[in-house]
Amino acid sequence: TLHYRSHHTESTKNAVANNFCKTAREVSSGDTELQHSLQIVDKLLMDNGYPKPRQYYQPASSSKKKKKKDDVKHMVSLSVPYTTERNANRIRNYIKSKHLPIRPVFTPGKTL
Repeated sequence: TLHYRSHHTESTKNAVANNFCKTAREVSSGDTELQHSLQIVDKLLMDNGYPKPRQYYQPASSSKKKKKKDDVKHMVSLSVPYTTERNANRIRNYIKSKHLPIRPVFTPGKTL
């Protein structure tokens, strides 16, 4: 499990937590089992430093635009060392504002 204080982007940490919750919803056969699964996820996230585990329990919004597969095929991945969330957002926003066919991939750095 990825610890909340790990040297990864917020989006990566959120995705990990969301995937735990999504899996719990998919494998639970009823409401009782779902509540039990979510309690396990809640404890797992709290034990790994997540400040508000319950925020991840909401299903992903279907209103978000999904990229077309053709768009993704024409993008180039750019590996960038992760420094801070602010810098990661600045890089993402710049790429988006210039409509560049680049998908930044932030790699975790070494932590002390």
